[in-house]
Amino acid sequence: MNRMDEQISGTKQTFLAAFVRKPRFVLIGLLVLGIILIVTLLGPRTIGLLDEGVDVRQVVVTRGPFEEIIPIRAQVAPVDSVFLDLTIDGRVEEILKNEGDWVEPDELIVRLSNTKLQMDLISREAEVSEQLNNIQNTRILMDQDELSLKRDLLEAEADLEKSRDRLDRLASVYRNGAISEEDFADAERQVDLDRSLRDTILERIRNSRRLRQSQLDQLAESYERLKKGLDAARRVADALDVRAGNGGRLSSLNVEIGQYLQIGERVGQLDDESSFRLVAEVDEYYLGKLSKGIKGTANYANTRHEIEVDRLVPEVSDGVFRVELLFKSPVAGSLTRGQSVFCELELGSNQAALQFQMVAGVPPNSTIEVYVPSGKGVAELSQIKIGRVSVRYAEVVGGAADAGDQLFIPISQDDNLPHRISISETGR
Repeated sequence: MNRMDEQISGTKQTFLAAFVRKPRFVLIGLLVLGIILIVTLLGPRTIGLLDEGVDVRQVVVTRGPFEEIIPIRAQVAPVDSVFLDLTIDGRVEEILKNEGDWVEPDELIVRLSNTKLQMDLISREAEVSEQLNNIQNTRILMDQDELSLKRDLLEAEADLEKSRDRLDRLASVYRNGAISEEDFADAERQVDLDRSLRDTILERIRNSRRLRQSQLDQLAESYERLKKGLDAARRVADALDVRAGNGGRLSSLNVEIGQYLQIGERVGQLDDESSFRLVAEVDEYYLGKLSKGIKGTANYANTRHEIEVDRLVPEVSDGVFRVELLFKSPVAGSLTRGQSVFCELELGSNQAALQFQMVAGVPPNSTIEVYVPSGKGVAELSQIKIGRVSVRYAEVVGGAADAGDQLFIPISQDDNLPHRISISETGR
């Protein structure tokens, strides 16, 4: 016993000597023990019934403005996007841009080929060229015919002039009786004949000009139809060159060299990076609560940005519906399509309500089991009705709860909860 007393005495002296020599290490040890004790005291309570535990969370009911906030995770998307869909079949011959490249307006991205279309284009060009030659040849022939008629008209007018002069000379001689009446009548008939010939040629010229104009109009209409067909074929052929339109970021490009693409297939997508929106899938519970113009915040780059609901797609799929949100002001920093951003949407009018700090697993518009302290370290099983829930609070709309009450909410809401429990804090 003396040796043990000496060892204990030596240990105490050693501890005191260490505290005197190095008090800093001893103080650090005491501080660590204090922290452990505080964490243990502030941890969630476990309520035990004999040797059987019930995991609960302790909350305090308060009355105050209820902030109904929906936490959502949204994805960044450009406000304006252009899908590059094919308007004609074709085989990929050349890829001039890569996915992720910035593309200038009207810049070529992919070049396709279509043998049938190219042959049709050549055929139409030949038809247009042939029709143009026909118009030119017809004009030449008509010009030659009109020249011939004009020459005949000149000759007819000359003959008419001669016959008139001869008739005038014979008229004076005929009055003197130097020629017979038959000769004078022959001269008159010759004048009438030459006049008729001249008038006939004039009529031929007028008819020829009308026919010429009609034929030229028909040829011109035919030429215009062929030209329009050629222009349409060229526009279709131009569609074989997939261009950027207004330009932007080539966010996707889904083609390979030699691949044959059908009309309507999507080649890629161009994004306008001057402005972005947020797209989120929200639980169908909030379908009747959300509307255009509802405000909220988005946390990006350690900064909270104001946002508002711009559009809702009310179609529900797998229990969620789509919501599109817009930033109220330009966002500093580099946003990327598909990037996740945490958002909070603010519902309600912040009217006063009974509420407690939100506990995981408490559903909205439900009835949950709680333990209400009844004195002497005992809590009785009861029920409360939950109304709205948010990321921070759950609203109490009925049941045995009032402002200032303490409640113990079982984490597991099952049918086997005991009716009475003793409250004992056992740490985590």
